[in-house]
Amino acid sequence: MTMPRHISSLAALALLLCHPAPAAASTDARDDAVVVERDEQAFTVQADGSYQVRIERNYRIVQARAIDKASQESIEFDGKTETVELLAAYTEKPDGRRIAVSPEQVRFQQRTLDASTFQDRRVMIVVYPKVAVGDLLSSTYVLRRLTPPLPGHFEDYTASGAYHRPSLHVSYDLPENMPLYFDAIGFRGTRSPGAPGRTIHRWELSGDGAVLTESDAISWYETHERLLVSTTRDGAALGAAYDALARPRSAPTAKSRALADQLCAKTGAQRACALALADWVRTHIRTVTTTLGPAGVAPRAADEVLATGVGDAKDHVALLESLLGARAIDSTPALISSYYVLPGVASLNVFDYVITFIPGLDLYVDSSATNIAAGYLPAVQLGRPVLLTHAGRMARTPAAQVQTRTTETEWKLGPDGGAEFGETVTAGGMYAELIRSEVRNTRTPDLERAGERLLNVIGYKGGGALDPGNLEAGGSYVYKYAGKVEQLAALPGPSGMPTLTTLNAGIRAKWNTLTAEKERTLSFLCQAEDFDEQARFILPEGVRVFAMPKPLELHDPFIDYSASYTQDGTTVLVKRSLHVHPGDILCSAQDHQRMRPLLARIGRDLSSQIIVRSAP
Repeated sequence: MTMPRHISSLAALALLLCHPAPAAASTDARDDAVVVERDEQAFTVQADGSYQVRIERNYRIVQARAIDKASQESIEFDGKTETVELLAAYTEKPDGRRIAVSPEQVRFQQRTLDASTFQDRRVMIVVYPKVAVGDLLSSTYVLRRLTPPLPGHFEDYTASGAYHRPSLHVSYDLPENMPLYFDAIGFRGTRSPGAPGRTIHRWELSGDGAVLTESDAISWYETHERLLVSTTRDGAALGAAYDALARPRSAPTAKSRALADQLCAKTGAQRACALALADWVRTHIRTVTTTLGPAGVAPRAADEVLATGVGDAKDHVALLESLLGARAIDSTPALISSYYVLPGVASLNVFDYVITFIPGLDLYVDSSATNIAAGYLPAVQLGRPVLLTHAGRMARTPAAQVQTRTTETEWKLGPDGGAEFGETVTAGGMYAELIRSEVRNTRTPDLERAGERLLNVIGYKGGGALDPGNLEAGGSYVYKYAGKVEQLAALPGPSGMPTLTTLNAGIRAKWNTLTAEKERTLSFLCQAEDFDEQARFILPEGVRVFAMPKPLELHDPFIDYSASYTQDGTTVLVKRSLHVHPGDILCSAQDHQRMRPLLARIGRDLSSQIIVRSAP
């Protein structure tokens, strides 16, 4: 499990250019094309946290569509601290014949090339021969971790996974004086003596039910069958262990002092200085993708990060702490959780990413989120539990932050029903740098066809371009669209004209998100956002308004919505606002049920029309 650093480029472009469509209804995420008939994992752990695990796994191909994907198995390991040895692998036919995997059918590959400087993440790929429906694919291998991520620390995470597993057993053989803390859902455990001086903990999956997935819902590993174990007592101990490795590498140096003094020379308050330092790290240290894990917990020293100009998340945190410390601004690494609701064990499988917290400013910063300005967090990091390593205490990132979007659109209707349009969008808060960054990285031909793409998404033909505006300034970001649509109203004659208050994203996109599921059983993300939109429809001579929607004002504990429709001569002005403020990052299934009637009324208003007709 990995905490994403920021919204992906594709997602951000969708935010910029599209109306996201509702997701599929909740369903069982498990793939019934494969069944894992046997999964045995036996760990032997040493006092220093090193271990070996023997894994025996058999899975059967049930449907033909699984053959291409399941006929090869990928076993990931860290090339610097782990070894993997394949003991046996074969395809077993329904009549009992076995076809062994040959040495030529076992390959080793680098997982992520740009991350290999700091983590040698490798994959052993086992390609099974002559696979058909009904075959059983079997592998037995031993993985050895020679160096633990934290000295004396052992942890493991097991989940029922993407396929049905009617048989899953995990055992941990440890020194008898080595405690093992656990958090289990759907697993039964026993404890018994092992060899002299050792204890064995055995766990068995007791259920293999459906894994429900719903749009924007919390991840299935938070609610479904899972087993987390760790030898670390609590968060304070985990934070102290991380701090022992990271703090010496984050101390101010002569180079970091000189740079910090230069960057803060023209800033007054501490906050302005801290934001300037964080933005410099964000924009000058290239981010590579690694996670907290084997050989990946200790950051590189601040001066080394400065010298190379590249780093992963923990390198960013170390350098920023060094720069802040040079200006007497206290900060601490904040190990951020991939869970919204914390399990009962302290583990790097739980706190698997790191950002910066500045206590004196009550400010969280992720300087490795390259398209989010300092002072804001990527939306995926809001409302998350964090472990502040210097103090060894728990905290939580803010549940909400400023995320605003204001649009002003003008439609100039022609006598044939076509229309010229212009739209000005002002993105504020977290959205500003996110959208500015994506526009900055968009090719000129795509900017020139942006209007055409937007119109196609909402079902109209036409064209237009995006004016990117000022891509270098900070603060709110203003960009514009201009173009033509072939037919906005079917003139001459009576026609319905859509009350479009924006071409992209905005209120309609947020409504799509909130209504993506008809029914919910899981808690889901409902971020606080503010949208204000207005559209001016200028009618040609001889075209009159026959009917307009009625004004609307709706209120819910989490949602405020208003819409108004006014006419002044040949101009119709439509105004809409949507303010979503749930108070927490998660809404419950009961919250969704309560919001449904209000959302239905909003949906009808968004689909409303102005009825126009040519004068007789």
